[in-house]
Amino acid sequence: MVIAIQKFARDMKLSIPDLITRPVGRELYIRIAKKFTDIHDGEVVVIDFKGYKVLDPSFIDEFIIRLLERSRNEHPRFHIKLSGISETAIHNILHVMKSYRVVKGKRFAVATDRLINKHNIIGELTAEEIDIIRFLSINQGTTSAEISLFLETGIEETNALLEEMYAMGIIRKQNVHSNTFYCTI
Repeated sequence: MVIAIQKFARDMKLSIPDLITRPVGRELYIRIAKKFTDIHDGEVVVIDFKGYKVLDPSFIDEFIIRLLERSRNEHPRFHIKLSGISETAIHNILHVMKSYRVVKGKRFAVATDRLINKHNIIGELTAEEIDIIRFLSINQGTTSAEISLFLETGIEETNALLEEMYAMGIIRKQNVHSNTFYCTI
């Protein structure tokens, strides 16, 4: 599913090239959340921000963070990918995510269509998580055993790390013939 923010913003009569304030984020979230009635388990929802330069922290908190929480906690489970996001927006999203980690102890990360530090995730990732994202990008889906060999770690440690990354919504998993395959968003 692709959600073009411009269409919803136009319906809300927003004409500026920035998405700012809590009320705007909240209203946009409510309108877009109505689209999730037909979502399938494991589906990737692309949020297209084409045309917007600035997303302020209040908007990010009310819109992006709420979407990420919903994608993690609801059934069916889905993934978020941000598209057409500006450098300023990336910086502000990362700032909000860091604040959540420091103040509330919650880690957030989200996939994007842009390359950021040689991977496509906005958020604070460990070196192992970055290695896994890069490995999955190259291999287009693989098992935890193959990732364990690549990382040179035990299978239990690798499985725990993959489950944490899946819980954050930054990788997908698919069951095929009793094997679980992991892939990027």
